[in-house]
Amino acid sequence: MTKQQLCKRYGIHLGLTMFAAMLLLPILTPYLLAQGFVVSQIAIAMVVMTAVIIISEVPSGALADHFGRRRLFCCSLVFALLTNLLLLIATDFVTLLIAVSCWGLNQATLSGTLNAWFVERFHEAEGEQTLNQGFAATYGLAYGIGASSAVLSALFLAFGDHLALSTLQMYQLIFVVSSIGFILLLPLTFHWVKEVKSPAQQRFKQALSQHVGTTLSTVRQPALAKLLIALVIVIPVSASIEKFWPIFVHQLEQVDMDAVAWLFPAVMAATFALNGVAAVLSAKLCTLLNQKLGQAMAVAHLLKLVALVAMALAPDLSWFVAALLLFFLCFGLTQPAQLQLQHQLCDDSVRATIESLGSLTTRMGGMLGAALTGALLNLVSLPVSWLLLGALSLLGIVLLFSPSLNQQDPPEVTEPEADPASADLNA
Repeated sequence: MTKQQLCKRYGIHLGLTMFAAMLLLPILTPYLLAQGFVVSQIAIAMVVMTAVIIISEVPSGALADHFGRRRLFCCSLVFALLTNLLLLIATDFVTLLIAVSCWGLNQATLSGTLNAWFVERFHEAEGEQTLNQGFAATYGLAYGIGASSAVLSALFLAFGDHLALSTLQMYQLIFVVSSIGFILLLPLTFHWVKEVKSPAQQRFKQALSQHVGTTLSTVRQPALAKLLIALVIVIPVSASIEKFWPIFVHQLEQVDMDAVAWLFPAVMAATFALNGVAAVLSAKLCTLLNQKLGQAMAVAHLLKLVALVAMALAPDLSWFVAALLLFFLCFGLTQPAQLQLQHQLCDDSVRATIESLGSLTTRMGGMLGAALTGALLNLVSLPVSWLLLGALSLLGIVLLFSPSLNQQDPPEVTEPEADPASADLNA
């Protein structure tokens, strides 16, 4: 299989995964409100979900590295299906907490699984593409498919009243369609994702000990450590805008949130489409900068701050939405470069773990952004809090210019030797 064929197949698979998830994500909060939950209960549920992700993120990556990426990905699909089914019947707080716990396990087992598989297969495939070009092609296709689901969700909510369905019934129907999507992905995964490399033959306890050693030696690399620190610093402003921009829309226009409910999935659809464009532009940016990936990320984050200033100064809704979409486009420019940089700094044996660690770092940055925004809102307005978080991100941008993050030939990661006395406990 050529690299181009692999990118197309994985892009379609990843896009279908996004399609099933993005159908319901924009309507989750209004659905829970329609089910009778109050904002405080929803906020607690989101905290529980985040806690589950943080606890299980890196261990799930270790399981994927040892037992196989496809198996963990299929587990994530099962958890996604359980989440949908539990949310459909959730009328009490306990059921809601169980549902979001399953959602957290879905997100934890999803991160680092098939991306790690893709990188390994990409290196084996025929062709001259670089890894960031491969990720650009893959995510460009995937985001296009994912965007279509958000468009369908927005159109259904905008015109669904002609079908004589209540808003709650429309939400429930979207959940059912999403669940069907996750069910269909299971056989497709077994058909398309081939586990060429079988799981290690060592017993898990010994393999885990060796795995931890390799992971620690990888994370101790100055380049990877700087990358993870930079992510924690630059992510808060993006996470804050992603979570709180609907509130700013309400403050800006003073309209009822139900009156602009269609806007939220519509913006998500546009964001996904722009992320597909950004993935292609990112590969060109990396080529322009001679594959200096840290610099490519830094330039994208600086452009993102320009869009942030435009958002903060927005006089009306149309100006704000245009600046918001530009912000998400610039943020999307960072992903292919980040993924290549992250993967070229780690060994195959811990690839899924390192990606899970990167995902965990991003989530911690997101939690930091939400917490800092909440604290700053006691002192300043929402747009001013975004500007302050944007100023904080400049520290992370400086780190991205470090020479160790801009080498064309990164240092190789060597796996620590196993204890000869226990090298093969199955012998």
